[in-house]
Amino acid sequence: MRDFNDYRDVSEQKARRRRTAWTVTAVIAVVLVVAVVGLAVVIPMMGQNRGDETLPTSTTTPALSEPDGNAQANISVKNPVVDIAKAIGPSVVGVTSTRKITPDSGVFGGDMRESQYAGSGFVVTEKGHIVTNQHVVEGGTAFTVLLPGGKELSARLIGQDATTDLAVLQVQGQTLPVAPLGDSSKVQVGELAVAIGNPLGNELAGTVTTGIISATQRKMRVGSTFMNLLQTDAAINPGNSGGPLVDSKGQVIGINTQKTAVAGVDEYGRTISAEGIGFAIPINEARPIINELIEKGRVTRAGIGISCYEIDRKTAEAYDVPQGIYVDDANIMGSAYRAGVRAGDIITKLDNKPVVDLEDFTQRLLKKKIGDKTTITLWRNGTEVTLVVTIMDISNLQ
Repeated sequence: MRDFNDYRDVSEQKARRRRTAWTVTAVIAVVLVVAVVGLAVVIPMMGQNRGDETLPTSTTTPALSEPDGNAQANISVKNPVVDIAKAIGPSVVGVTSTRKITPDSGVFGGDMRESQYAGSGFVVTEKGHIVTNQHVVEGGTAFTVLLPGGKELSARLIGQDATTDLAVLQVQGQTLPVAPLGDSSKVQVGELAVAIGNPLGNELAGTVTTGIISATQRKMRVGSTFMNLLQTDAAINPGNSGGPLVDSKGQVIGINTQKTAVAGVDEYGRTISAEGIGFAIPINEARPIINELIEKGRVTRAGIGISCYEIDRKTAEAYDVPQGIYVDDANIMGSAYRAGVRAGDIITKLDNKPVVDLEDFTQRLLKKKIGDKTTITLWRNGTEVTLVVTIMDISNLQ
């Protein structure tokens, strides 16, 4: 760009007129751009959020109802997050689990003491059932629920499922507002996502963070199984575990469960941090588990009673063994042990079909019913062995 001194032969008056004309033109252009962008954002939101529905405050049965398109909060176009927070906030609670631990202090150990773990949860039935994560209540001997107004209530553990990291508590003698549940199968990438909970403990109770749905089918390990999780960039921190992830209709579409804080390490071994990567269990995946916990206090799950890990192609080549599922331990009370499976075996086929990986093996077993027979082909010290194993309920195996 040339300097202004190159134009000394032009009168100051003409220069001022040109500057004024350019300024007016620029202002008009900015106003037009803002107006177009504003219409592009507001018009779709007006079509999606009419604001003529009301939020239900209770359900009629302990079991969770199916998604109801009309059961949503009264969300405005102007600021939907404000209305979502007002509608769902009263049903979100803090969950404190008290655990008894023995600290390491010398050769003979130390005295038993209590430790507390804080998380979040939300009310799902008018009978006071509250959903949270299993890792929030794991090992707990007493449980307390903190209501939005600051009142604390004792709660009892109805059931927990470590496999899916879900648990249900119940408080009695109180009428609590129930959070409406949505349909996570209809969630799309880019939609509004609102997380509500108690990050870092009850001191920050009722914190609301916003973002979008970053992905809908992130296959990750939850508990001891693989699940398709919702990914969001709404801030999720320790203490948010068990709280709801809510959509633009004011309906719960997921249960916040974990976040990724570390992306890896650089060439010097230094940690590379990650931001805005949180995950939630889709409510459609959680619904049948929650119902079973409410009705039975436990989840019946098909299995054969082994702990195992995957041997991929590289590992198989390195150790000159077949690719498959390595049996790390076979529970002596399990059906696999009774059929002859032992630690050190490598399972290569299930029902005469090759096992692709650990996820494939697990999902194929979970689809079977208690009492079904399955044929397992395994490799043992260079010899192929075929066994018939009965599918059992492994939920009570220790």
